[in-house]
Order: sequence, then C-alpha cells, then structure tokens
Amino acid sequence: MISNCPLYGAFGAHLGRILLLLLLVGRNIIGQGILPARGKSFMLAIGRYHIGAVLPEWINGWEMLNKPTNPDGSPNWVTFHTQRQLVHTARNLIIEGSLARNPDDLTHVFFIDDDVIVPPDGLLRLLDDSQKYDLPIVTGWCIQRSKPFFPCVYRRNGEGRHVHLTKFCDGLQEIDACGGACLLIRVDVLRAIQATGEPWFDFPANGYSEDLAFCDRATRLGFRIALDFRVKCTHLGILEANYDLFKEIEDQGIAYDNDEVARLSQEIRPWKVD
Repeated sequence: MISNCPLYGAFGAHLGRILLLLLLVGRNIIGQGILPARGKSFMLAIGRYHIGAVLPEWINGWEMLNKPTNPDGSPNWVTFHTQRQLVHTARNLIIEGSLARNPDDLTHVFFIDDDVIVPPDGLLRLLDDSQKYDLPIVTGWCIQRSKPFFPCVYRRNGEGRHVHLTKFCDGLQEIDACGGACLLIRVDVLRAIQATGEPWFDFPANGYSEDLAFCDRATRLGFRIALDFRVKCTHLGILEANYDLFKEIEDQGIAYDNDEVARLSQEIRPWKVD
C-alpha cells in the first residue's frame, strides 16, 4: 500500500552475482568523465562483479538505463571487473580501488546487482536526489526474488532487529537499512567508515547480510538513508519480482500480514528539507 505524502515530504542477501556500477573501481578501465549538475560535478565509474553470464533481460535493462554524460554527450564512466569473489570482498575491493584512483574527484559509488533491472530514469533520479536534497545514501525500491518477496528496505524495531517495510511514500522517505541492489553512496560516507577501521561490507557475527552491516555502520555515524519509491526495480529470478507482483501479494494479504511489519510500515518518518 502506498501512503499519501508529498513527493519529497519524507526522507528516506545474497552471496550470488552482483553488478557494481557507476562510481566503482576495479581492474579494466574504459573511460571516465565528470557530470555537471546543479553547479557541482559527479565523478562516475562503472564496475562489475559476477560469477557467470548475466541474463539477456538484464543486458536489455542496462542498455535502456539512462546514464549521465559529459556536456558534449560523451560517456563519463570508468569500467572495472572483479570476478569470483565473495560479494562483500568484491564491494570492498572496488571501493578501495575507487578511492585510491580518484582520491580528489570521486563523489559517489553506485551498486546495482546483476539480477536487478533499474528503470530507465532510475540512476539519474538517484543522482538528482543526492544532489538536490543532500542525501548521503539513497536507494531504489526492490523486492526479494523468491518467497516471501518482501521489499528489501527496513526499519529497526525496539530490539534493533531489521523489519521489512511494506508501505511507502510516493517519493522520498527515510529508512534504517536497505539491500545493495540499487544503492547510491556518497564518498564522504565511505571515508567516514574507513576512518573507524571497520570494513565497509562484511558478514558480522550477528548474522546480518553485508548490505545491512554497511547500513548499520553508516547510520551509527549519523548518516541517514533515503528510499526513492519512484525508482521501482525488477528482481530477476524464477519469475520477475517487481511492483506488480508486490501489489498482487499485498492485495491477497498472503505474505505481508504481520503485526510488527504493519506497525513499523505505517510510521513513515517525515524529512524536513532545509
């Protein structure tokens, strides 16, 4: 269910294949550039980690994805490849490479899983969100690719446990954690975590996935996380896990009939834009 709220009235696991795009650094460099936006510049790169070939549906989605370009229309990406690494290791290696190669120019890191299709305007929306609303971390919306198909966005309950959210604002809202399927991170967040001596991504003893561990570290340092519900992604599995499937399940009341999920999902936290 979608709650009514102004477009910007609220702020915002798996070990398998993952594609890391835009502002990641790895091994094979193809190109680079600067994106002018609202008086500032984004330094972008493209990186990829995988354990096999990506699906044709993903390739089509990637080709349809609108990507930022230089003023002359040329691409402004750097492309890298890391393969056959555990997902948290791959993410950390790529971030390390990004920061080392572009210590002054790099502004953001964008992760996209190689089984996730981001809508054509999704990447540019997240970049615009980050710039316009000064968002340190912003994610698109995605559900699990297998039952029970919960959305990969979370609030913490009173015990600090992550609970899936099932109700959303039409635009931006604040959340406590998210998956890494479509995730834009500002570089100052990465540097702040680096300064603590902790890894950006790992699998801690509490059983969290690597993306939840990252979100916990970031929020403990005071960085908030936004969900842009307009960026609705498709998760490729046995079937296409997308918003239509989410609505069908929700309308049937099958997977989301959970008191704690319902209670926390109703608490959409407003974000005041200065």
